[in-house]
Amino acid sequence: MKDASRPEIGERVAIGAWFAIALGITLRLVFARDLERQNVYLKVFAPAAEAFQARLPMYAAGSGFRYPPIAAWMLGAFEAMGPWLGSVAWRLCNMGVLLLGLRASFRSGLPMTLQSGERAFVLALTAIVGIGGFNNGQANALLLGCVLLASAGVAMSRSAAPAGWVALATGFKVYPFAFGMVLTVLRPRLVWGMVLGLLAVVVLPYAVAPADYVTEQYRALVEGLGHEDRTGDLSDAYRDLRLVTASMGWAMPQYVFVLLQGLGGLLVALLAFLLRRRDEAAAVAFATSATLCWMLLLGPSTEKVTYQ
Repeated sequence: MKDASRPEIGERVAIGAWFAIALGITLRLVFARDLERQNVYLKVFAPAAEAFQARLPMYAAGSGFRYPPIAAWMLGAFEAMGPWLGSVAWRLCNMGVLLLGLRASFRSGLPMTLQSGERAFVLALTAIVGIGGFNNGQANALLLGCVLLASAGVAMSRSAAPAGWVALATGFKVYPFAFGMVLTVLRPRLVWGMVLGLLAVVVLPYAVAPADYVTEQYRALVEGLGHEDRTGDLSDAYRDLRLVTASMGWAMPQYVFVLLQGLGGLLVALLAFLLRRRDEAAAVAFATSATLCWMLLLGPSTEKVTYQ
């Protein structure tokens, strides 16, 4: 009888494909005539990190940076490497965290125990559909990896590690914290870890930069998000439920969308709680998949690469 945990040739090939993609992206950057082309990191992330270090505004019009101040601080490590090395290191970090998340989900049996051939299929499919995001340097792979690592940790009855992974994801996009709160329904001991993680995300920038500067950046972020409206141009609109209704001729009011966000999140949490009474492993799998679907349909900033 074959050992399901042992990688067969197909799985090894799939893992090798990940390294080949990483090498290909690195070589593309090495020989790029225009390093900023297809480089969200260099156009958006690095300038924000540089602005944070220089105590300059991060959320100026046209900057494209819509992440919390702590994200700019964390990105400073990549910005300090320089344009080329920072671009490469950021992409490798994203790919590495996602690969670790997939590995953790396999080991925890989330959503089910997979044979080596099935793991090879998941790895290959993820690499193929994710190559666009890997190549342009967005943060989606990092966020998904954190979500998978947190889910796998809860499936293996851990508390500290899942809270840490949710906090890291929240540092880049605020809404993964909602996913963390769904996990607390399944593992109540996570609550304090989630609270401490959120406090760290909010407060840590004050420990590394002047308080008045950080407060002004928070104000600018909230103001910018409040005035951001992409519903007028369907080609540039977020790829969420609002786009579906707009394509049908009805512009969904913002308050309706926010109401659906809240109700959708509560429904996911309630169903996960009810399912936990019958099968905890199935509840974790449901909470993860349902919350990811919620992020796509009702998240605050769903773009084309988010689906990848």
